[in-house]
Amino acid sequence: MDTHRRLSPDGETGLLKITAPPGATIYLDGKAAGRAPLSAQHLKPGVHTIRVGSRSWDVHVATGRLTSIDFTR
Repeated sequence: MDTHRRLSPDGETGLLKITAPPGATIYLDGKAAGRAPLSAQHLKPGVHTIRVGSRSWDVHVATGRLTSIDFTR
C-alpha cells in the first residue's frame, strides 16, 4: 500500500505523496490538506494519519524519504 524511495536527506523532513480520485478531499492528521491532486507534502518524521472519504491509513514518514500512498485502488 505504501512505498519508500530514498531521497537526498534534508535532515528534518520526509515527503508524502498521496494519490486519490480527482477532487477528493484529503485529510492529514485530522485537518483538511486540500483536494486531489495534491503536491507531495514535506512532513516531520513519524506516523501520520491520512484520510480520503471513509478510508484512512496510518503512514510512517521517514527523514529524507518519499512515502507514497494510493487511495485509488
